Amino acid sequence: MPGGRNSRLRWSRTLVAAIALSLLAGCIGNGGTSTAGEAPEPDRAAATSPAQAMRDVAVYFLAQPPSSEGVRSPQKVSSRIVSTVDTGDAAFDAVRALFTSDPEGRGWSNGFNYFVTFEPSPITTLLSVDVAAGVVTVDVSRDVSDPYPTVDCACPSGSIVMQQLVWTVQSALGSHVPVALTVNGEPARMIWGTRLNGPVQADRDVITPRLQSSG
Repeated sequence: MPGGRNSRLRWSRTLVAAIALSLLAGCIGNGGTSTAGEAPEPDRAAATSPAQAMRDVAVYFLAQPPSSEGVRSPQKVSSRIVSTVDTGDAAFDAVRALFTSDPEGRGWSNGFNYFVTFEPSPITTLLSVDVAAGVVTVDVSRDVSDPYPTVDCACPSGSIVMQQLVWTVQSALGSHVPVALTVNGEPARMIWGTRLNGPVQADRDVITPRLQSSG
């Protein structure tokens, strides 16, 4: 019947309009943004990369107690516990900490960094630390014969700076293996003006009481 057909059409259009109004109201209630069909927001905590593992290492610094006689060359070394990134290689981590750390104390200094300024001034960069044939070889990127050729300073003895390295390495390894220094794979000739003649063993006479831990 024509009249019945028109009635059904009007009813269908009314139903569609009602549904559309309902959906619009839902969007407005959600601040005007529909989340239907969208992927859930990722968990921010799960997306965060895990924190790097850290380890504490003993780093040996130059000990230069205040003197009424003025500036004098350090003759002793003393350790400070430093926190550094743990790469799984204890000796490498300890030497890297030595090359990058500031003792941060009056009367203490570091022959490998910060010696002439209060800003980072590393004398070289660590490449590797290898143990073989009863020797620990520390390979660096730059010659350390005369680290600051243009600076007039009370330079430390190369032998005492080398003791910083030896004691730091041996402490990390828990051994008494002598330490050799190389530059890009070649034996280092000198350090701070002092000639090197092969691997160096730790000298107990240069040790002083431990500094307080950093941090």
